[in-house]
Amino acid sequence: MTILPFLLLPLGSLAAPQLGGGIFDGIGDGGLGGIGGILGSEPMTPESVSDLEPKLRPGAKRTLIRWGPYKMAGYEEEKPEGTIPSMDPNGEGYLSKWKEGICHDCTVLGGVIGLQMENGTNALDNGVYIHHILSFDRTKKTDSFVSRCPTEDGKPSGGLGGIIDKIGGLMGTMFVGVGEDNGNDFKIYSNDASGIKSGFHIGPDDEFFANIDLVNYNPQPLDVFVTMDIEFVDGKEGFDAYGTLLDVGGCSMTPINTDPNGPVNTTSEKFPILADGAIVSAIGHLHAGGEAMVLAINDQERCVSQAEYGETSSVIAGMSQCLDPIQVVEGDYLTMTAIYDLKAHPGSEGGGDGGHGGHGGQKKRAPQEGGEGEGEGDGGHGGHMGGAAMGMFDIIFALGAGEAAATAA
Repeated sequence: MTILPFLLLPLGSLAAPQLGGGIFDGIGDGGLGGIGGILGSEPMTPESVSDLEPKLRPGAKRTLIRWGPYKMAGYEEEKPEGTIPSMDPNGEGYLSKWKEGICHDCTVLGGVIGLQMENGTNALDNGVYIHHILSFDRTKKTDSFVSRCPTEDGKPSGGLGGIIDKIGGLMGTMFVGVGEDNGNDFKIYSNDASGIKSGFHIGPDDEFFANIDLVNYNPQPLDVFVTMDIEFVDGKEGFDAYGTLLDVGGCSMTPINTDPNGPVNTTSEKFPILADGAIVSAIGHLHAGGEAMVLAINDQERCVSQAEYGETSSVIAGMSQCLDPIQVVEGDYLTMTAIYDLKAHPGSEGGGDGGHGGHGGQKKRAPQEGGEGEGEGDGGHGGHMGGAAMGMFDIIFALGAGEAAATAA
């Protein structure tokens, strides 16, 4: 997966012409399938809202919101009208509008997106694959704190980079989500241990949209439910924090290097920092075969997000998260390095001929066809997009928190 089509897909969908009674109509309340979920319809009513015990701060509130059902066709069945284009040839895409159940006039400390079956079990254990589920606060408009397109000298570009940065702002502000590999940990907007008070500020009437892309590897249709687990406090607290996804390949989508004979690195060009503040948290994303993602500011290493392998050496179970605050100022630049070692992780093509060979985090899939990625578990995400390796960072930034970060350090 590369970040450019990932960012442009929602806008491309919003601008799409009406197609034969499906795309703009959506499917049911809130647009369980199409553009109707964003334009004109009412937000979806949650299927359930439940309270949980806080995990980040004693005394905070924590809520699990569940939307659905999202009706999925069987793997080889024709996909119904009303869904948006998927980034997987066998997938189904959905746009939905959310509001009720999410806290308002509040500060979110952390959160995570999940996918469940009707009985509450993890859909990933039942033959369903998440390509991505992204949510955006469409009411909240924020400026990019880092250019999404790197340059050779670390100076902002007025070309494609500037256009992409403006497009990102039109979608609203990225909120919690999950990617195709291993983004199953809480996204951290506030780290009390650092002494910096920050969080994702939500206004009194904010609305959200979700871009959902799933694959059902089962032959039969399924109903699934998207969940949002968020921890928050009432009112606006501290610095406003929000996130972005950056790809080592940048806007040019430069491929990641891999070598079956041993470790190899791929380092990005320089991403210009556009605002003063602090990086509150950062977590890398890799495909199987990846060892680590390294983040540097002005060529000084500041974060190493290490891959954590599970039952086998070819399945990533998670990535370590960097939580020490990092001060940045406008004019700095950021670089990232993706480290892959296919020799240390045999069986993980790192994106070989079998598709997305051995994605981490999503281990249990129904049998499917897909070249060398065929089969259950450690195999690949069958025959998808040529199986390119990828390296990304999910970065949370607190606007104006730079001096507080310097003090905390």
